[in-house]
Amino acid sequence: MTPTPRRYPWGSDVAGCGPDVLDPGACMSEPTVDEVTVPDLSFTTTKKDREDSRVGESLTIDIDGDEYEVVRPKDDSFALLTLAGARSATMADRIKAVTDFLDDAFTEESRMRLRDRLLDREDDFGFEDLLPIMVEIVKRWTADSAPRRARTRRTR
Repeated sequence: MTPTPRRYPWGSDVAGCGPDVLDPGACMSEPTVDEVTVPDLSFTTTKKDREDSRVGESLTIDIDGDEYEVVRPKDDSFALLTLAGARSATMADRIKAVTDFLDDAFTEESRMRLRDRLLDREDDFGFEDLLPIMVEIVKRWTADSAPRRARTRRTR
C-alpha cells in the first residue's frame, strides 16, 4: 500500500498558525506547505473455501400445515441474526435482523406467504410465532458446523 501525500496550504512553522486556526488565509504571509502522509484505504477480500460450504442447501418446514422452503444462507447471515439477541439490541434492531434473515433464507414464494400471514388481521400468526421458527432453523443448520465438544454438550 503506497501512502498518498496530502498538501495543506498553511504551515505550523508560521508563528501562531496551524490547522486549528479559523482563518488560514491570515497565515499566508510566508507561504509554507506541510506534507502529511495518509495511507490509502484499500482492502482485499479473503478467498473462501466454497467446496465445503452448505450454502444453498434446501430445507422444508411446516407451519400450521403449510410447507415453506428455506435455503441456507451464508454463515454471515446467521451472525447478523444472532446480534438481535444481544441485550443492547433494540426491538427495532431485532425486527430488522429477523426480517433480513427472512429475506435471505426463505424462497421468494415462502417469504411472501409468511409476510402476508404476518400482515393479515384475521391470521393469528405473528412475529412472536416467527422468532422460535427462526431459532430452530438456525439450530438445524449450525449444529453440524459447531465444534464437536459444543455439539456433545448441547445434546446433553
